[in-house]
Amino acid sequence: MTFLLNKEIQAIQKAACDFVKKEVLPRVEEDEKNHIFQKDLVKKMADLDFLGCPIPEEYGGSNTGFLAHAVITEEIAKISGSLRAALNMQTMGSAMEINLYGTKEQKEKYI
Repeated sequence: MTFLLNKEIQAIQKAACDFVKKEVLPRVEEDEKNHIFQKDLVKKMADLDFLGCPIPEEYGGSNTGFLAHAVITEEIAKISGSLRAALNMQTMGSAMEINLYGTKEQKEKYI
């Protein structure tokens, strides 16, 4: 079975790949060796709408879906497991649970 990504997902994948090459790759070895949390890179991922792919826009997500999240995660994980973990926790941790089970007020406050 062949799975092809649509043009939107391909563009997201390319943006993630470019981000990894430009921002992550040059410093990943040193940052991980020194146990540095890459807060600035997490902020840049947020600015690129990499966080919150399956979260509705009204709560700060990009509403691009789980496949978008998967391709972004894959590109980042190729180079940095640490940054991949931060990405997943921001999207698939509390935000996702609150989105699925929280009240409107909780979603507005916490997501």
